[in-house]
Amino acid sequence: KMEQVLPIALLELIDLSSCGISPDDVSFANLTLSSEHGICIRQAAQGTICVVDAGATPPKVNRHKISGDSAILNPILPLIAVRGARTLQVFDLERKAIVSQVESDKPVVFWKWASSTMIAYVTDQGHVFHWPVPGSQVVRVFEQQAELREYQIVNYLVTNHTDQSKQWSILVGLTARDGKIVGLLQLYSQEKRVSQLISAYSASIVRYDKNCSLLCVAFRVEHLFKMMTIPLGQPDTQPVFANITKDLYFPPETVELDFPFGVEVSERFKVIYLITKFGYFHLYDLYTGTLIFMSRISADTVLNTAPKLEDGGMLFVNKKGQVLSVRLDPSDAVKYILQNLNDSQLATQFLSRNFQGLSVSTVNNLKKDFAKPFDDLLATGKLLEAAAYAADTPALRTIETVDKLKSVSVIGQEPSPVLRYYTLLGSKGKLTPQESLAAVKYAISVGKSDQVATWLKENKLECTEEMGDSVQDAKMAQSIYLRADAKGKFIGCLLKSKEFDKADVYMQQTNFRVPLVASFVELLESDPQAALLMATTFLMKDKHTPVLPILKVLDYMEEKRMVNECTSLLMGVLRNTPDEEELQTRLLEINLKAGPYGIQVANGILNNGMLTQFHTRRVAELCEQAGLQAHAERLRNRLAQGSIYEEELQKLAAVHKSGFMPTSEYERRKKEIEQRRSAAESARANTASSAKTRQRTTRNSNSKSNNSDSDSDEDQGRRPVTRQGSGQPTRRPPSS
Repeated sequence: KMEQVLPIALLELIDLSSCGISPDDVSFANLTLSSEHGICIRQAAQGTICVVDAGATPPKVNRHKISGDSAILNPILPLIAVRGARTLQVFDLERKAIVSQVESDKPVVFWKWASSTMIAYVTDQGHVFHWPVPGSQVVRVFEQQAELREYQIVNYLVTNHTDQSKQWSILVGLTARDGKIVGLLQLYSQEKRVSQLISAYSASIVRYDKNCSLLCVAFRVEHLFKMMTIPLGQPDTQPVFANITKDLYFPPETVELDFPFGVEVSERFKVIYLITKFGYFHLYDLYTGTLIFMSRISADTVLNTAPKLEDGGMLFVNKKGQVLSVRLDPSDAVKYILQNLNDSQLATQFLSRNFQGLSVSTVNNLKKDFAKPFDDLLATGKLLEAAAYAADTPALRTIETVDKLKSVSVIGQEPSPVLRYYTLLGSKGKLTPQESLAAVKYAISVGKSDQVATWLKENKLECTEEMGDSVQDAKMAQSIYLRADAKGKFIGCLLKSKEFDKADVYMQQTNFRVPLVASFVELLESDPQAALLMATTFLMKDKHTPVLPILKVLDYMEEKRMVNECTSLLMGVLRNTPDEEELQTRLLEINLKAGPYGIQVANGILNNGMLTQFHTRRVAELCEQAGLQAHAERLRNRLAQGSIYEEELQKLAAVHKSGFMPTSEYERRKKEIEQRRSAAESARANTASSAKTRQRTTRNSNSKSNNSDSDSDEDQGRRPVTRQGSGQPTRRPPSS
């Protein structure tokens, strides 16, 4: 038998009578309650205001000589607001100084700290004001409805929406009629500037999501009391929360006189606390309206209530002067629901909302409570029901549960309870990484890869790299790696499937670089043409990409004697820019050394002038070795003319400017080229000088020869002349 537990913890924080507070001062008019640190009692006879901090250990009591008709403490800050007939002041209790002050043109009949930075007050003319503190400017928000002016205002609420234009305000009033207490609530929309009256005794409001708030009201219909939860601000076209109305139980002997006095919603635990004037306590689930617990927790009438923000509970003060705290105990509440309500669905929903706040030991203990129904279902062969129960129970989302489902035998073609379990978990949201991995491994082991594909399509799995490693199907693994942001593995899948364009685009988009040489070499062995396509794809946009160095690619391809492929690759990526000297030289060298066909290709390249940035001297030597004498001579002429050095300097500067060459290397090579140019110029100058010297020597020799001939004319005249062909001397005729 389960141990009897209660879902709540009730604690007396302090008894005001022990602080010297007179029972006459413990009244609705004199006592205000804003938080466990903010209990304020006006002691009119002594002319003091007593401030009690029941949340301190031990509780603190301070008295201040402050006169006024009413005093209210800030729920968080050490500020106290005091008002006379029309003067409203805020004092800092630590600095003992006035923080803010305003004058109301009409008497104030009700006021309250609506938040830690704003006081709301209502005048006897029905005007509702907001007063930001610190500050002296007040804002008139709306007008009290005429029907409500007959009621005594007992509470004011405002939603904590960040956009003030979308705030809702609630004004609550009570009055006596025909011997009974009746209530009326005015709901005001600041966005639409309209009001609605609701017959209700008490109310509370809480944020549901960024657009919607939930209003909880307690009201009476003839002899029946009811609780209603109403969504405020949700879109009409896409409602997220439906109205919930539940009956409130009152003992027959109190139904005529008692009424719901205070309603507080715990945003932390998602429950509604309700206490009646006679001290009967009700605990409701916020989202379903289910009554979880009811009991009388105060023998004396209740004077005031407030939320206990620190632990998600509720505070109240009774006529006896007791300050009491009631709060939910999540683990005991789950046990209570299972034990007394026999509602496992509510228990699991309740646990799932409060799971994070429980200790490991508490969760382990709760597992035992939830495990028995699960084990009973397995024992009776209701495997799918057991899987559904486990999926609905956060405490059973464990490896042990899956192992139990695996251990049972499935008859015939019945669905697998394990797959059913994981599918139901997915219907509630994404599986955890551990659950996702286990689900994928199990589905593949039983031949249900299609189920994995469905989970992926519906985004039910938290993908990891390990999950992708466990999948044999390449496309499925690729999808998992992409979702897991395992970039390296995803690129590897694209390369294996020869989707080189996608891999290149993905690497550009993610700015992720992975070395591709190993993949290229592997592909080169199995599919050389695919390897060529891969290299071309990645080098076409950037021939200097570090992920696939083009010189290494050429080395591997040359080892395979892939001359045509090397030529195709280089002709595809070269753009005849100054930074291509090494690559253009490599292209010509590969072909000039490759035999007749390669020489023919190189000859064609040199003939049409499509590449001009190669190393001239080296290519001239290669052309001579290959028998292309005309190209060799032409290139040597370029070297001899010196224009080649200017071209080399221009190419070098372009490469350095593009960032492919360090400055030190650039300066070294520049100096080397300039030295070669200077040497060539000197050689040309020496050659020219020698030629001129030879010319002068020739001219001088000719001149001397002519002079010698002139001086020996007489001798020549006397010299016998041989007739041509006769061999006999002849005489020159005398000159005239």
